[in-house]
Amino acid sequence: MKTMKIAALTIVTALSLSACGGGGGGGDSSTPSGNNNSGGTPAQPNQDKSTIVTQVAASTYAASSEQATAYSILNSERQQCGFGLLAQNSNLDTAAAAHSLYLSTNSSEMGHYEVSGHTNYYASAPADRATKAGYSYSSLGEGVVQAQGAAIGMRWLLSAPYHLLGAMGSYKDVGVGYSIYSGFTVGALTVDYGSVGNGQTVDSKTVLTYPCNGSTQVATGYTNEDISYTGSGSGSSGQPVLIQVNPANTLKITSYAIYDGVGNQINTILLTTDNDPQHMVGKHQALIIPPAYLQHNANYTVNVSGTNNGVAFTNVSFQFKTGNVGP
Repeated sequence: MKTMKIAALTIVTALSLSACGGGGGGGDSSTPSGNNNSGGTPAQPNQDKSTIVTQVAASTYAASSEQATAYSILNSERQQCGFGLLAQNSNLDTAAAAHSLYLSTNSSEMGHYEVSGHTNYYASAPADRATKAGYSYSSLGEGVVQAQGAAIGMRWLLSAPYHLLGAMGSYKDVGVGYSIYSGFTVGALTVDYGSVGNGQTVDSKTVLTYPCNGSTQVATGYTNEDISYTGSGSGSSGQPVLIQVNPANTLKITSYAIYDGVGNQINTILLTTDNDPQHMVGKHQALIIPPAYLQHNANYTVNVSGTNNGVAFTNVSFQFKTGNVGP
């Protein structure tokens, strides 16, 4: 129970609910079969105008609650880096809370599926739970992690490559659940993302990154994401850098580098839709992944160049700083 585990990200759409199995850590995961809507991003029309959400109603989570903490961190990171705010949705809250309770009660299970007949069973899969809770989605994603507090858990979801895709996806709504395992200080954090209709997107020219310039308290890396960017086993590595454009566009990276605080280039790999073994990175996304953990409380500089739908962007450069969360 002391080891943090991240269940493989689930992404579903209203038009494609058939799934292929996968995942480990005592649970299964699913991604759509025969669906190109990967990378935690709802399908979007081609558009030149940004639909990024800059204002949402104040959440109703209890002050200082684990749910409020996770929600605050997620929205703060999304807003700072230009991905847009997510609105609290009470139906997704119900679905997320039910799954966290199920996981904390059935401590041998970790993943997105629930087993009928087990204590606190709510509904089998994320789509089933959202529907039962009354959320009529057009797109849906879920992140699940074991962590000692939602602050650490949310940072972990932001540091695991495939879960980062969901956390920074084009959704509009979110629900958060957290439940502590009996006899432990560790809890199960569930974050359910969704949209009804089109999601939110940047204009056709903007290039987003996460982390972005000025990001702080970034995790040093992650352990035990149940699916790996290497294509086998569970995944562990340093904090990835996400580059993302409008979902209707095609992103190509031509050069990239991450440097530590004294100017040394660190070892990284580039994960794109062309070489992603899990087929979850969209054509509008790329991940720069350091195989080794980053250092705690350290500064890093990122340089990226490429094309956004054939239009060159050069020397996108920014700095971020890690915190105390991570291996």
